[in-house]
Amino acid sequence: MSQKLLSRLRFNFGFLLEANFGESRVIELDYPSIRVADDLDLAPLRGSIKASRTSEGIYVEGSLQTAIDAQCVRCLTTFSLPITLQIDDLFYYPPVTA
Repeated sequence: MSQKLLSRLRFNFGFLLEANFGESRVIELDYPSIRVADDLDLAPLRGSIKASRTSEGIYVEGSLQTAIDAQCVRCLTTFSLPITLQIDDLFYYPPVTA
């Protein structure tokens, strides 16, 4: 898969590493259509992501809604399959060693 396909879904939260604990940033997503793989388009992709500075690193939480084109295995009819993705991750950095 080309890295260019996902470049619009990369977010730099590095500035939060220098921020005070509890500092956060919310990103609203509203893409009419986005290609995430050579054979996979998400249309639309909507939702919000909140990134917060914690003592361990950066905590990211949010919810995204999208739909993909799928095919029924029984009748072979194409239909739109709605998908909701919950995000709940901690990106931590290793402790500093002397």
